[in-house]
Amino acid sequence: GIGDIGQLYREHPELAERPECNLALGAARSALAETGAALELLDAAAEGFAARRENDRLVVTLVALADTWSRHNEWEITPARFGTSKPRDASQARQVRREQIARLRERVAAMPDSAAGLAQIDLLIAQDLLQDADTAPAGQELLEQLAAAAELAPPVVAATMALAERYEAERRWRDASKLYERLTREGDQVVSQKASQKLAAITSPQLRLEVPAASPIGRPVTLALAARNVGAVQVEVRRLDLQSWLTARQGRLNEAHLPVAGSLQFSRRIDTPVAQAHDWWESASAGPVEFEAPPGAYVVCVESADQSHVEPLKRLLIVSDLATVAWVGSEQAVIWGGKNPLSTTAPEDLASLTGDFWMAGSFVPTQPQFTAGVARMDLPPEARVLRDRRWVCLLRAGEHLALCRGELPQDSGGPKVAFTGGPAEPQPGGILTLAGLVLDHGVKWQSTPAEWQIEIRNALDETLATLPLSPTAAGMFSVDLPSPESWSGEHLRFVVRRDQRVAENLAPHLLIGVAQAGRKEFVTCPTDSSTLHCDAENLTASINAWLPWGAPASPTQLSSVLRVVRLPDETNDFQPIASDALRIPGWHGHLPVTTPRPAGFELPLPLNLLDMPPGPTAGGLWVTFSAWNGQQTKTLIEFLCAAEPVHAWIQTDPAEPVAGRPVQVRLGWFDPTR
Repeated sequence: GIGDIGQLYREHPELAERPECNLALGAARSALAETGAALELLDAAAEGFAARRENDRLVVTLVALADTWSRHNEWEITPARFGTSKPRDASQARQVRREQIARLRERVAAMPDSAAGLAQIDLLIAQDLLQDADTAPAGQELLEQLAAAAELAPPVVAATMALAERYEAERRWRDASKLYERLTREGDQVVSQKASQKLAAITSPQLRLEVPAASPIGRPVTLALAARNVGAVQVEVRRLDLQSWLTARQGRLNEAHLPVAGSLQFSRRIDTPVAQAHDWWESASAGPVEFEAPPGAYVVCVESADQSHVEPLKRLLIVSDLATVAWVGSEQAVIWGGKNPLSTTAPEDLASLTGDFWMAGSFVPTQPQFTAGVARMDLPPEARVLRDRRWVCLLRAGEHLALCRGELPQDSGGPKVAFTGGPAEPQPGGILTLAGLVLDHGVKWQSTPAEWQIEIRNALDETLATLPLSPTAAGMFSVDLPSPESWSGEHLRFVVRRDQRVAENLAPHLLIGVAQAGRKEFVTCPTDSSTLHCDAENLTASINAWLPWGAPASPTQLSSVLRVVRLPDETNDFQPIASDALRIPGWHGHLPVTTPRPAGFELPLPLNLLDMPPGPTAGGLWVTFSAWNGQQTKTLIEFLCAAEPVHAWIQTDPAEPVAGRPVQVRLGWFDPTR
């Protein structure tokens, strides 16, 4: 937008005298934090509107000036017309901003019908005052004045929302609720939705529950409870057969689905009185909620004991002297089990340590084998095929349990390879060669050799063949694949797998099309074999074609379209000029072909018919060969008529740079070989 307006200013200098143009450009500069230039443009716009006595636009401009001053920090390029010098420190800079905004407020206050603009400036002043602890009370008082307005204008909405959030921070729930209720009733859809969400967060019943991550035997278990808008809560602790429950749920551990049917270990009803409505009651200040339990797994459930409609909270608690840590990668896991660091003694049955490892969705857990409290294991197949990357590990030593859970690393990315192949269009019955490099073949910690294979699939994603790969010690592999007659006309793609896991190909996407059996068609040579001869007098193209399966039995036809562009330079003010498409009269007849040598002829290109101005010119020649049976082949030849093989141009904006002003530099080029 700024570039377009700047271009208009250069083409029409008189626009700089129009205040609405200065207002538009100044607002754009201000939005990009270019406040120094924005102040000058907006002040010029204000002078123009004042001279034309357009008070409505003048108020808008003065508000934009105040907003720009509130964010101004480019003191080195502050316009001299404001008579300010570079402040010594941040405190003086804030004082300068406040003085400038105060002057603008006085101007707006003196104008008729300026209440909306005055409210916007007052909001800026309040936001600035709230940033300093010494002036924050004055800023809050100004917000209260704005929020008391009868009409809910945009600055009033912003002031009301900011004031309600400050009341929340001060725990003035009732005052904040009243403000949110007004915004919900009178605000637009976006404001009303946001305010209703904040109001619900204050007035709706809520519970919080935290249990210790690991509770040793012989110490009381302390629960952290919090309740809001709930008169009383009921706390229950029940036994849980954790291994059976995880097996039934295929390793999916979701505390919301924990059962509460086990034997009751602890139960208590707790009143939750608060000093003011909507305040939080917390057990940390009201008194601890504690109980003792023998080793095992438990479900801690908290629910409201009054008429409050709130979902019960459930948490998993394990009381044990056993602890576990698991390091889980993309292929393997290392699991440790030992003494809980909070316990005074280790479990007696630590030597008989066993465990179960589930990927979320596993039908059967994997059981790691421990030696001296440590086990290393390959991840189960579900880790490679399931989308859910969560895992759970449960260890047992007698009656002691330990649980560890997490997710597979997201940055593992799986195996990686780089491979390519050719030819791009093999004949049915021919040989297709694939070669590549396994990028992580040298990983040393693999417990068993990896099994590599490559799948050949068609456009319908059907597997046509699967071949084993045998990478060398350096990770290189190569395979020759016969393409049977049944693959005639198929478009092939390739998938490499390691242990059934898809390997990412870091090389460019490989797509090979097998030629149609018995099909004879024209194939043009690559573009570098179809050349153009350019000089000032004449322009001709050497058109070559080769027919890999013999000469056609009928005449061929050539059609071509020429289009050129006069490239930018200083003679045309860096503006490209494009021509219309010129269809060149067709050529009809037998190609003088001797297979497999290419056939060719010279095609004159009437560049003079395009009526283009002299100078560097780029063009494209679209050539189509056609046969009587409808078979076609097409090619594009790009060319450049210029003094050099590559034409480049550079342009500055403005054309004559001025010291201290930004300069935009545009560089362009055309290279027909790229």
